[in-house]
Amino acid sequence: MFENSFFAWALWGAPWVAIASLLGLMIRQRRRIKRLEKRLDRLLVNAADPSLSTALEGHLHRLEEAALGVEALRAETEALRQGLTGAIQHVGMVRFNPFEDTGGDLSFALALANAQGDGAILCNLHGRRESRLYAKPLKGWQSPYALSEEEARAVRLAQWGRKDEAN
Repeated sequence: MFENSFFAWALWGAPWVAIASLLGLMIRQRRRIKRLEKRLDRLLVNAADPSLSTALEGHLHRLEEAALGVEALRAETEALRQGLTGAIQHVGMVRFNPFEDTGGDLSFALALANAQGDGAILCNLHGRRESRLYAKPLKGWQSPYALSEEEARAVRLAQWGRKDEAN
């Protein structure tokens, strides 16, 4: 009586469609649960107590320790940066021959300065019979004393760091 009617299909086919749909949902949920279990296993891999709350507390504690370590490193880096402002950071050297009767560029002008351009200029004049070393102060890339051409080039070289800009 219900063999070819829509009612017969709905009565017998609809439950099978519902069962197939529910089976598909169960398989999908099972896969999600497996992925979550794998994540949980990775989270609990080094935990002595296998409870999630204990593992999370341990991870949070390690994260707080790491944050404190980063802050300590940041403070130490800033202290080093402040300490380095007075250290020699710029060096410029020019070799030259001041005398006609000597060979080789054995004389030199050496500029040594910190980040603010404070430091000294050392100038060595090498002759046949003697060598003399002179020192001049440097403050803000300037010296209160007159600088020779070679000393001025050494200061520019120290300040700019490249030969092509020092000339």
